[in-house]
Amino acid sequence: MTLNKKQKIKKKKLKDAEMSKPALDRLINLLKSIDPLEHRAEIFLRGIMKPKFCVETHDLHEQGTRIDESYFISTGYMLIYYIENGVKYVLRICGPDEIVSANSFLTGLKSKYSIKVFKDTYLLSITEAQMEHLQKEIPSVAQLTLKTIRSFEEKELERNKIISAGGQKSVLYFYKTYPGLLYSRIIGDDDIANYLLMSRSNLSALRNDLIRRGLLP
Repeated sequence: MTLNKKQKIKKKKLKDAEMSKPALDRLINLLKSIDPLEHRAEIFLRGIMKPKFCVETHDLHEQGTRIDESYFISTGYMLIYYIENGVKYVLRICGPDEIVSANSFLTGLKSKYSIKVFKDTYLLSITEAQMEHLQKEIPSVAQLTLKTIRSFEEKELERNKIISAGGQKSVLYFYKTYPGLLYSRIIGDDDIANYLLMSRSNLSALRNDLIRRGLLP
């Protein structure tokens, strides 16, 4: 299948949507919590962020290709993973009110991992070209971008520390962070267990025990 055909199929699975003002407000407030946002930058962002709705789960960006968009998840989930020697490794699961970006978006290099978006996910997106234009027009946005990246890194370190501890603590942390995944199963146990560095059977047993003890609803 040619690249153009793949892109057309992806466009059918991720459709343009109506703008949700509450979603846009949450994005702006998230950015302001990281660093002061100039009023003109806020106006620019409110004007160019593009709403999209996923009608079918699919790989939005594939390993080995450039990622030229950054996303804010309003509702739904995304999964970041890579394949090495035929083995799948889940790097991160992302949910509501999280920004999903990639080194490829900033460097222009091919990505070492894929990004999957799940059905019924509502996103706000910005392209690499739009971000570059914004940073040229409003230099302070470059500083905001760096601080946003540092914020990601700090959260990732905390997340990795808890997950690497394993056992019930990591399972409890995961479902407290993403309560919508406890019963929906839109992301399968194989991927969640992969992310938590445990077997599927161990995940199931630990989750059931946490529910039985009332530590999860």
